[in-house]
Amino acid sequence: MGNKIFASLKNNIQVILFDEKSDDYTEVIKLFKYDIDDLKKIDFLDNLHSTLGDDELYYIKISEESEGNFFSDIQLNLNSLDNNKANQKQYKDIDVIYLIDTSKKVVCLKKIYPTQHMGAKKLLGFDLGPTYKEEPDKISLSAKVDVYYDINKKILYFRNFNSLKLIIKDAVKFYREATKEEAKEFFSEDMFEIKDTIFENTTDKFKKRLGFLIDKKIDFSDKELMKKYKDYDKQYNNKLVKKNGKYILKTKPQLENFIKLLEQLFYETPITKEKREVDNFRKINKNGNDKSSIK
Repeated sequence: MGNKIFASLKNNIQVILFDEKSDDYTEVIKLFKYDIDDLKKIDFLDNLHSTLGDDELYYIKISEESEGNFFSDIQLNLNSLDNNKANQKQYKDIDVIYLIDTSKKVVCLKKIYPTQHMGAKKLLGFDLGPTYKEEPDKISLSAKVDVYYDINKKILYFRNFNSLKLIIKDAVKFYREATKEEAKEFFSEDMFEIKDTIFENTTDKFKKRLGFLIDKKIDFSDKELMKKYKDYDKQYNNKLVKKNGKYILKTKPQLENFIKLLEQLFYETPITKEKREVDNFRKINKNGNDKSSIK
């Protein structure tokens, strides 16, 4: 069975745009060229504070059991597809365009944004004389592939997480935003004195950072662990306040500092002994290589 290019509509219906017999297939297929062999692959979940270089991309490995949930809106098996060719009326509802490459066992996906939809136009032009024609709805395409999925390895490759979660809705669980209720439970009353309104107007990025820490299930009742965090704080900024057996988090700076302590964003340079704070870092192993990269 040959390769095909599909569109996922806003109502999750899948329609065929091009197959190998289509007149424009050889030109359209060029827009899905995505060579990742020479790119360095960085584990997204191990490097949430990392910024990609031009020769890098993130990856997330998913389980075979969760593949069905991740691709509930995108079909992976051509044999399971019983689709009709897209019609003109459906173009305005196209949300994602994707290629299923049966030879390489990969899926290349492009998110279609509202700005890429070009409505019907009535055009006055000039050739040998004045001309007039009506153009139907169209979509502007680029050569950028947003998500590349290796079906055999069960690995998602991407550069931008926001694009990934717009295409694969279930991906949001990897870097989700903490709710106010989760935050209150995380900072329990027996360990923290915290102001309820402190979580209001926090950024989406902060909520994601907090969600990641919540999922790590840190045991604040572990006295030895908390002593390490307190000693760590004293070494760098000495802002952690504890009164009557509770940590005080009444202001946003106090909350932000505590989150940075949990993320271990403070360090000292080994040669000049400068104390620094980082907002972009990557895990490395003893050999100096990226700990979580794959070939």
